[in-house]
Amino acid sequence: MVWIIQSSRIKVREVTMDDVKTFLNWWNDPQVMKDVGFEEGLKLTYDQVYEQFLKRTKQESSKASKLWIVFDQDNHPIGEFSYGEHNDVERSCRIGLKICDVKAQGKGLGKHLLLQGMHYLFSTLDYHKIYIDTLTTNKRAIQLYQTIGAATLEVKKNFWTNPQNIVFDAIFFECLRENFYQYTLDNNIHI
Repeated sequence: MVWIIQSSRIKVREVTMDDVKTFLNWWNDPQVMKDVGFEEGLKLTYDQVYEQFLKRTKQESSKASKLWIVFDQDNHPIGEFSYGEHNDVERSCRIGLKICDVKAQGKGLGKHLLLQGMHYLFSTLDYHKIYIDTLTTNKRAIQLYQTIGAATLEVKKNFWTNPQNIVFDAIFFECLRENFYQYTLDNNIHI
């Protein structure tokens, strides 16, 4: 097993075709997907997720979007981390993350994953800026992003309408590498 990240609390690797069923269950679970606006889950079929994963495994470019699966130290899958929308000029990308195992939520694993993932992108892949966004209704995510020093770029009103015709606003953040490492230094966080 090739782990991209191994820390005291999590292990992270790229997804494989063996992960299709896990993601199908997560993405179709309303409890997992409600914070990203899908109050009834995504309602995907196995074949749809399988095709998405098949496309991902065939992408060979270093600029291709990446999807990682996150495990706890007992090798239980607990979530996902993704990055893409690479910009070579400003050395930036956009990330997304989610603790999908409801039993693992509320234990600080989301913050730990965010810090570990950003550290990897800044230190190993040499990004200088990371963008992240969420719906304005996702108060926990907003607080988390602000806590680590991400700056609000803008709030977009009526940004997205979900399948139930509920309209959501979205908030967009950026985190600069120097601000991220200043946050870890100021808070005595060793990554």
